[in-house]
Amino acid sequence: MSVEAVLTLVFSIITAITATVAIAISIVQVRKSNKQSLFERRLRTFLTIKWMQSLCNEHSTIANKYVEDAKKDPLLGIDLLFIFMTNCSFLEEIGPAITDTVDNKELHRKYLFKIEELKNMCEEVRLIYPENIGFELGDFVFYYEEMLASIFKYKVMIDSIRQECRTNNQPLRTNDESENMLRKEVAKNISGTFELSKRLVTNGTFEKAKKTIKL
Repeated sequence: MSVEAVLTLVFSIITAITATVAIAISIVQVRKSNKQSLFERRLRTFLTIKWMQSLCNEHSTIANKYVEDAKKDPLLGIDLLFIFMTNCSFLEEIGPAITDTVDNKELHRKYLFKIEELKNMCEEVRLIYPENIGFELGDFVFYYEEMLASIFKYKVMIDSIRQECRTNNQPLRTNDESENMLRKEVAKNISGTFELSKRLVTNGTFEKAKKTIKL
């Protein structure tokens, strides 16, 4: 074999080795990047859900009272629970929306955007955590979103009924079929949210989730 042939073979081997090393480095970098991304997503969602769950702990007494009141009377002060349950950095910007459910378009836009974020988070946690953890976290977020959405819809309805009765100089109707149905839905979603909040602790879901948050 000539010197030129030997040099060509050596260069070919070096090129192949270099390419292999480059691919290996690229794979390692991609894996590190994916791991970093997963860490950040899990940490972000865990902290947000932890804050939401702490609001359930803090306001369980008043929530139970609304559930009991819903069995017999319209929930005229339900906006207070909405404000309490949005009192965290992730949800605080939509708290004021409950006091002006129709006319303030900017608040309404923020409310719709945040509800969509909650729906997305519900799906996200089911994907980024192991199934036994992700589905419990996702169910809690799902019910939390349903609770806020049903309270908001109920407030729109009860404000409309009150305005109509005020215009016609009538007492507040307590036998409105649509109001009764939506009130039951609100009570169901409040109960479901607070029950799932307890399960996150009793089932050890938070502790399990915390152990998955590592680089």
